[in-house]
Amino acid sequence: MRTDQTMLCTRCAVRFSPAKRCPRCGGARLHDLRRAHERKTALPLLRAVASNRAEWLAETVERVLVGYVRWGFALLTGVAFVAGWVETSATAGGVLVACLAAIAQVVLVVALVGVVSAISVLARVFSAVARPLGRAGAASPARRQVLPLPAPVAAATTERQSFTGRVRCRTPLLSPVGHERCAAFRIVGDAPGGAIDDAGIAPFEVIGEDGAVCVVAECVGTVSLELESPARTVRPDEALRAFLDERGAYSELGAVRLAEAVLREGEAVTVEGVADDTVRADGYRDSRIVRVLRDVPGAPLVIRRAPALVAQHD
Repeated sequence: MRTDQTMLCTRCAVRFSPAKRCPRCGGARLHDLRRAHERKTALPLLRAVASNRAEWLAETVERVLVGYVRWGFALLTGVAFVAGWVETSATAGGVLVACLAAIAQVVLVVALVGVVSAISVLARVFSAVARPLGRAGAASPARRQVLPLPAPVAAATTERQSFTGRVRCRTPLLSPVGHERCAAFRIVGDAPGGAIDDAGIAPFEVIGEDGAVCVVAECVGTVSLELESPARTVRPDEALRAFLDERGAYSELGAVRLAEAVLREGEAVTVEGVADDTVRADGYRDSRIVRVLRDVPGAPLVIRRAPALVAQHD
């Protein structure tokens, strides 16, 4: 699964790696679960019902305004300048008309934002007042289960390459459950906040049978390791609790069941991704060319075991 899925979209109830917008709905109202106050803010929102019409209107207007400010404002101001310059046959006239058009646009945008905000606030107030009057016996909505987004599908590209060899990791990670030193890990299970399928990658090298070296320098990618044992109920220690908190697991609300897979030093591995040849220092004066695999949109970095090499080694 993808590494470090610490961003949450409460509208879609999905987690994903750090991004500015939700990959599913495109919304920008995200929660960074690495921050304690963001986790506290997100929890009650997961108990809310689906977006109502007022929220939909606010989000639609937000998208329209962002596009307008990015492209439309300058375009309309430029058109006003040309029209004023043609009408008055003077640059000063064009500048004056352009300034008036810019001021008018700012006033209209502020007025539109105010109207939409007022509608959203009034809708929330009406909902809060009407709920105890008309739905006094209704149960509060259940908390939605948060799911991690599936790993991205690799698009066909000639830049994507595969490399097989054995792991050499100089700065290993500690796996969250077993606290093993490893080059990569994958955690799968269930928690009160929803399903967990997360991963971590340390920079490491893959040494081929012919001595060639491939470098995994990034810590972003997809770890496709098979689980080594079924999920079991665990009592999170401080390190595991910190890891789970950053994924919105809310482990303090109930039991946690987890399974772990790790990629250890010397194990056989296959890595796939976009390759770049980079010159790196080798000793005091020498240098060498190494292949560096990285994760890019449409061509994710994928790490999996290499069973063929395992069989040869045994």
